[in-house]
Amino acid sequence: MKNHYKFISAAFLFFAGISISVQAQQIINKTFDHINELNIEGGSIEVSYEGIDNQKEIKLTASLGANEQADKDLIFVTIGNTLKISYQSNSNNWNNNNSNKTKRYIRITGPSEIVLKASNSSGILKVKNIHSAQTILKASSGIIEVENINGNLHLSASSGQIKAKDIQGDVKANISSGQLEIDKVNGNLELKSTSGMAKAKNISSQLQASLTSGSVSVENIGSLGNIELSSGHFKAKNAGLGANSSFRGSSGAIVIHTSSDLNAYNYELSVGSGMVRVGNQSNSEGILINNQAASTISGKIGSGMISITQ
Repeated sequence: MKNHYKFISAAFLFFAGISISVQAQQIINKTFDHINELNIEGGSIEVSYEGIDNQKEIKLTASLGANEQADKDLIFVTIGNTLKISYQSNSNNWNNNNSNKTKRYIRITGPSEIVLKASNSSGILKVKNIHSAQTILKASSGIIEVENINGNLHLSASSGQIKAKDIQGDVKANISSGQLEIDKVNGNLELKSTSGMAKAKNISSQLQASLTSGSVSVENIGSLGNIELSSGHFKAKNAGLGANSSFRGSSGAIVIHTSSDLNAYNYELSVGSGMVRVGNQSNSEGILINNQAASTISGKIGSGMISITQ
């Protein structure tokens, strides 16, 4: 009986110790002045940056769990007007792994006018309200959520997810075996996808896309530029044609529903095996249409289909 009570007491203390450890999360607060550029390496936890108009200081709040060693896991380096923040968790410690079940994050607010370069591995990266010539965001198997960016934006992810909206500038997006969603870009969009799925809509200017073994679906596009695919599917709805429009593929399907006047362009389309179509005309070898227009839409696919209709 005594041994039984000893076991219960030991178990109670063990789980109570875990409870106390979880509750005693360490909150870190930092403030930095005179920073024009911010570089963030977030690792595997949630990282967010929100630009605040007329705010001059960078303010950081971080919760890293109960047993993290903040002085070793979260590193701050200032070089001139550049601040570098790096988070690297010591995942070998058992208590550290247990604390990972609690909410861990790095939340930053600062000037809206700032040069931002941020990356995450398997965590969530959230960025909002930035005014800069260029913003660069990267993720491995994590998630990027970005909105209200004034300036050019570079996005890349491997086996992750990207969501971007309300961009005033040109966007370059590269994703591998993941998902990409982009909405409302007042500028050009250059998109590269490898065995992934990408969606884009409401792009004011030109869209270029390179696709390998995946699918791209776009809607409400100012004009289509160079579209290339190896083996995949590209579908466009309410997309304009232009002088730079061209379509190339090894195998797959390129289906365009355009808002442009089909008679405003010439066409040179060919296919190895499959079909090409312009309006009501279709052929299993190729189509040559001369409308005495200033620009010619060219296209070639080895095996598959190119279709351009209104």
